[in-house]
Amino acid sequence: MGSGFGTWDQVNSEYREYLTRFPSPLPGGKVFPPDLPSESPDESGASYQMGYGEALAYVYWGCAWQDVVIRNQKADPKAAASALSQYVEGLSDPVYLEHFPDPDKAFQRDVVDRAKLGDFSRLREVFESDCDWYRSWQR
Repeated sequence: MGSGFGTWDQVNSEYREYLTRFPSPLPGGKVFPPDLPSESPDESGASYQMGYGEALAYVYWGCAWQDVVIRNQKADPKAAASALSQYVEGLSDPVYLEHFPDPDKAFQRDVVDRAKLGDFSRLREVFESDCDWYRSWQR
């Protein structure tokens, strides 16, 4: 993870560079957007923590796997289970954990473990609240 602060363009460059070595695959047929979404006008000129580009790559990646799980939970439970397994595997990546620490395992317990038991409600809530950029890119 980068240190210090940068502009939106620097964070976008960090994102693009990180995609060249992103450690976990996206689901079949999915691709990362070539750039981050545009900086919002009310945040123009703001400073961003370096590492934010890496973190947003993981958000997009997680949303892609969550989408596959949710879309297949009833129609193809095996595909949903396989997608959930891929998602869980990526959650243990050291860079992911650097950006999204879960020391008390709340996310694991409340979202992932419940989904493994067939309760996708929290996973769906996370997808609805955190995946606007992913959903806008999939249109």
